[in-house]
Amino acid sequence: MSKYSKGLNALPNSILSALERTGKNIQIARKRRRIPLREMSKRTMVSIPTLRKIESGNPSVSLGIFLQVLWVLQLHFEFESLTTPEKDTIGKQLEKQRLPERVRPPKPEINLDF
Repeated sequence: MSKYSKGLNALPNSILSALERTGKNIQIARKRRRIPLREMSKRTMVSIPTLRKIESGNPSVSLGIFLQVLWVLQLHFEFESLTTPEKDTIGKQLEKQRLPERVRPPKPEINLDF
């Protein structure tokens, strides 16, 4: 029995391609900064084989480790902005569809205390 999630087998090709491109971009960023894998391993406290998995776009690496690598490269700022509510166009459209056409004032409370 594998220790990896069965969900990894269900990832769409577009996600796998995005991970591969992201891994290559991380590798380019690391090389531009002239950080050898051994040094990157020390800075991130992540093994060299795991760093190689990240740079190849392996989906089994945890998001936390990915973010740790991005932090060392000072590229983590962009990640946070990906999930801001302002960028959630689908969510905003769905929310707009659920809004009532007109809003009625609340009914007055009837106080039956005499």
